[in-house]
Amino acid sequence: AVSVGPVGRHAEAAADVMMQGEVYSYSRSKGAFAGVSFKGTVITTDEEVNKTYYGQPLKSKDILLQGRVKKIPQSGKRFIKGLNMLAPAKIKKK
Repeated sequence: AVSVGPVGRHAEAAADVMMQGEVYSYSRSKGAFAGVSFKGTVITTDEEVNKTYYGQPLKSKDILLQGRVKKIPQSGKRFIKGLNMLAPAKIKKK
């Protein structure tokens, strides 16, 4: 995003992880301002850590998409259980 000028306005809406709590914000500014903002995300994997954790060499696609994990470690089972408990309830189809 780039912003230059004497007056600026910004409005934003967001929700929490469970999509229940709503957050709204609005701002207005006066005066000289020039700014630049860059946002982005990069996700990488560490195949050595995967090998240590799962006890076999695995790529992310092997774990997430191809189901090549022979045995899920206990900590992984606890993590999955926690995610399932925190996930919003599925919407029933009519």
